[in-house]
Amino acid sequence: MTYDNLSNGHKPNVKWGPLEIGDIRDAVKLSAAFEKYNPEAVIHFASKIVVSESVKEPESYYDNRVNDTKNFLEQMQKHSVKKSFFQAPQRYTVAPKQRPLPNHIPCYPSTPMAKLN
Repeated sequence: MTYDNLSNGHKPNVKWGPLEIGDIRDAVKLSAAFEKYNPEAVIHFASKIVVSESVKEPESYYDNRVNDTKNFLEQMQKHSVKKSFFQAPQRYTVAPKQRPLPNHIPCYPSTPMAKLN
């Protein structure tokens, strides 16, 4: 099952399993989806993704990443889902021009949300 508000997603991209259209901020609808599908694990990609917008509206992105995710985690706990993978889009800038990049090279966040992660 895919649960998405389609603000950045597209119906044709959901190819494996049913699509439930909803927002993770809607605790009632999200809870109903958990009850209907009873997932053993979830993959959470529910974040805003426009880098330029995150620089202009950092509070909105913070609210999305923190408060909306908190609601999602509360529903997971309520429905005893113990396995998850969380992916937050972020952008990092790598200063050195050395190629290939060694694993130990420091990365510097270039957006407000990347600085939080």
